[in-house]
Amino acid sequence: MERVERCENRIWTTSKQVSICGGNVILDLGFMKVKNREAFLELAKELNVSTQLHYVDALYTVRFERVMKRNINKGQTFSFEVTPAMFEFMEKEFEKPSEKELHNIIITETSES
Repeated sequence: MERVERCENRIWTTSKQVSICGGNVILDLGFMKVKNREAFLELAKELNVSTQLHYVDALYTVRFERVMKRNINKGQTFSFEVTPAMFEFMEKEFEKPSEKELHNIIITETSES
């Protein structure tokens, strides 16, 4: 999790520079914790940058199957294998958005693996 935080900090530094120069930024980050989502929104607010969070929801079995298929297919964006133990660890780390958070988030529910 420390490495994830360091990566997110670096990503934000780059995103900030792009935003200051007038560019648009789309982040594909997990934002596993409420504090991560809140911190991102606060940083964007400080820059007067508009934001839109998205929440993609799927059943546990669908998420697990997708990850295992990625391990096998190793597509263009594949960077490392996620073991079942790693998947389980991250499942426990994730903090689902609260009703208050969901009010401002675009929700996409998926059911296919």
